[in-house]
Amino acid sequence: MSKSTTHIDGIMATLTILGADKKSVDVETLTVACFKAFPALFSMDLFKEYPRIDRVKNRIKDLLHADLVIEYNDNYTLTKNGKGWGEKNT
Repeated sequence: MSKSTTHIDGIMATLTILGADKKSVDVETLTVACFKAFPALFSMDLFKEYPRIDRVKNRIKDLLHADLVIEYNDNYTLTKNGKGWGEKNT
């Protein structure tokens, strides 16, 4: 990604890499993967070596409303639109 990565871009890129177009990804796996890929975006403020699940959960709401992901019991899958985002942006 050439532009500055946002939380939403980071989550979408991570879901794409994790294969969420074919299988659901639980919120904890997603959080850790986002943190590993983008530590500056998904780390705690005072303890930078730890991920913040709330940063993922808060932005997932935007992705749900944009019809990019679907959620079932804190497990996320890319929609057709989400898969298209991944093909275009990753």
